[in-house]
Formats: sequence, structure tokens, C-alpha cells
Amino acid sequence: MNKDEYLKRIRRALWIIEKDRREEIVKELESEISERLKNGESIEDILKDMPEPSNLKKEYKNLYGFSLSAKFLIVLLPAIISIFTLSVIPFTSHLFYGAPAFLILLAILLFYISSNFGIKIGFAASTISAVLRFLLIYATSFSVALQQGTLLTEGITSLIILIIPLFGKKKK
Repeated sequence: MNKDEYLKRIRRALWIIEKDRREEIVKELESEISERLKNGESIEDILKDMPEPSNLKKEYKNLYGFSLSAKFLIVLLPAIISIFTLSVIPFTSHLFYGAPAFLILLAILLFYISSNFGIKIGFAASTISAVLRFLLIYATSFSVALQQGTLLTEGITSLIILIIPLFGKKKK
């Protein structure tokens, strides 16, 4: 591996933090590598001493937190999946008969998000997913939503979606 490949791996590992901070970190590492090359060290020895990208990711994630774009992507994915958990709206009932499977996938994803990205992001994702489910019921199939039991069932399901982040454990 050469200097450019190492720095590229660092950039990829640090995608979750703000771009300005990421570039600052990469420039610091690049200047350290260049300085050590000027002092006569070989690139292989330098790269052996440099931290692994995964270790840097953990360290800087804890130090700086997630970027706004990373949070947006993390919250957007469950919201999209929540669309397919509604078997009562015309779009999903014709295309997908697997609404329960999507609901299980959504629950697992929300649990993972709250465990790995924090309870605040988990609650944001679950809240947006639950609200989107209600909005889609009323916007696309109001007559179905008024059928006996449908509103209660979807309401309970949405409440369960809201509380899933409470069960996630924060990793240290």
C-alpha cells in the first residue's frame, strides 16, 4: 500500500464526520507521512506505525460525532422501509405481499440504529417512520383507514416502531 491508498482508506472510513474535519485529519496524516519520508524512513515502516482506518473512525466518531449528512442517511433508510410495511395502501399491496417481512426488517434496523448511532438518532428515525406510516394511510387510502380495526392496528404498530430505540444498547 502506498501513501495515496492509505489516505483514501482514511477518507472512506471517516465518511461519517463533517467533511471539513475529515479533510483536516487527512492533511495532518499526509503531512506526518511526508515529514517522516523526508527524514529517510521507508513508506512501509511509516504505514505500519500509522493508525488503522477503523480505529481512527471509532476515535473521531466519539470525538466529533456524526455529520449532518450521515444522520440524514441513517434516518432516511428506515423512513423508506416504513412505506413498505403498509399492506393497506394500494401501492404496496399490489407490489409487495411481504409487509410483515418489511416490518421485521424495519424493527431490526431501528434497533441497530439506536444501538450503534445513539438513542437520539434512533428516536428520530423511528418518529419519522411512524409519522410517515400515518400520513401514507390517510393520504392514499382514507377509505381503508376508516375500516374497523385498521386504524387501531396501524396505530399500535406505529407506537411499537416508536419505542424500539428504547431497547437498543449503546456500545462503548
